[in-house]
Amino acid sequence: MDRHTGLVFEALSNFRDVGGHVTSDGRQLRTGLVYRSDALCFATERDRALLRDTLRIRTIVDLRTSMEHERMGRYDLDDVGEVVHLPILDGALIREKANDGSLDLASMYQAIVFDHADEIAVVLTLLADPDRLPAVISCTAGKDRTGIVVGVLLAMLGVPEETVLADYEQSAAGLVTLRDRIIARLVGQDIPNIPAAAFALEPAALSQVLEDIKKRSGTVAAYLIAAGAPV
Repeated sequence: MDRHTGLVFEALSNFRDVGGHVTSDGRQLRTGLVYRSDALCFATERDRALLRDTLRIRTIVDLRTSMEHERMGRYDLDDVGEVVHLPILDGALIREKANDGSLDLASMYQAIVFDHADEIAVVLTLLADPDRLPAVISCTAGKDRTGIVVGVLLAMLGVPEETVLADYEQSAAGLVTLRDRIIARLVGQDIPNIPAAAFALEPAALSQVLEDIKKRSGTVAAYLIAAGAPV
């Protein structure tokens, strides 16, 4: 159950409001504007109704690759809101790394932030438009690509790092259910071995990538401005 909405979804295991956190200077982020989630292709009719009629979602940002669309299903959610596809990471490369056992969250997070800064900037540009809100940011598990984008957003807004990491770690609650749901969807497909990293959390990797942004750009805001975000 999301702590702010009180909603319980039937088939979304990692859905929650990004708002409600308190910034370093004492401001509280508004709730009901931006949400994060695991794959919305799992949404039941009741889940769709909650997204459409209760939360009144206008924009759904899908960070998954085309390969994931083929294997997991697209977001057939036009009745809920506009689906914006902004793939982050190379699906073929991830598959290769999963097959040879070289996939790890630390290198993945570095790739998300420094190889896909433009896509992250586009997400924040969408969120800066009040006509597109409320919005949902989503990938498959809702912890890595979504976690990095949300982490950068929260850091840019002045949320302390310990709070950013605590928000990231909330994904742990639904990972077992989500793992079973994903594997069930993939039964019968020619899929690579699913690495442990796919259903793990690594707060230290998120902390390191936020630190590396500051080392390279000075501030998170400067990193986003260089990528084209309206910060």
